Amino acid sequence: MESKRRTIAKTISWRIVGITTLFIATYAVGGTIQMSIDLTIINLTLITALYFFHERVWAKIKYGYED
Repeated sequence: MESKRRTIAKTISWRIVGITTLFIATYAVGGTIQMSIDLTIINLTLITALYFFHERVWAKIKYGYED
């Protein structure tokens, strides 16, 4: 089973990619830095928590492991 520490490290690294992508996309569409920051913070908070719990559930599932 994957450790919680590894799950947290993966979560943080993936969110850095997501934050950057979301900020660029919202700035390109919306055109204001403040709106991009606000949406990125909201998204970061929600998606990080959901991803962490998603990973923890999958860590308990034996599907795909070789015996």
